[in-house]
Amino acid sequence: MKKITTILVSLSLSLLILFSTLFFVMDWDPFFTYEIEKNKISQVVDIPQEELLPLYKVLTDYMVGSRDTIQIEATVGGQAMPMYNQREIDHMVDVKHLIDLVKQVRMGLILVIGLGLFYLVRQGGGMKSIFTGQFISTVAIFLGFIGMAMTDFNAYFIKFHELLFTNDLWLLDPRTDRMIQLLPQVFFRDIVIVIVLFYGFVSLFLGLVGLFIHRKAIKR
Repeated sequence: MKKITTILVSLSLSLLILFSTLFFVMDWDPFFTYEIEKNKISQVVDIPQEELLPLYKVLTDYMVGSRDTIQIEATVGGQAMPMYNQREIDHMVDVKHLIDLVKQVRMGLILVIGLGLFYLVRQGGGMKSIFTGQFISTVAIFLGFIGMAMTDFNAYFIKFHELLFTNDLWLLDPRTDRMIQLLPQVFFRDIVIVIVLFYGFVSLFLGLVGLFIHRKAIKR
């Protein structure tokens, strides 16, 4: 039971870091600013550069529940008009439901970690095994995501949508739908890379902290 709990806590900790990193990057303005400039988004959507970052903020605020709708007025081709069509709005409802599920899973992971740690402490330790297992889980997930991002990302991107969505609202037209112009596929590839790099760094840091605590405990 102790070994199973250690594995469960290790994997839960690794996934908690991954999901928390996702929410951090979603709110990290420098990433969006970089992508806007790199992908020349202003030229693609014909919207002034200074209006673009607030448009991304509207999307992320909606996804985390800080806003009721993604619809906003933007200056497109020099004229003020609604940014999104109904298909795009409906698709983001599905995305928000997915993000809500991730938030619920994250809370479940926190509960599992808390109960697992309580049990392991009462059983006499196991902290080193937790951090070792967390590090191994991180390496496996890290390599998996990096492999997807650097190989046939388009195939994985399509399969991801087919698995998670029960309709075809995600099939947007880059010629007419401004959301896909704002969020080209290369944007998602880059955000996966950034999330995984942050995830790997944080996990490695926690692993080193765990090793340090373990060695200090041995010396005592």
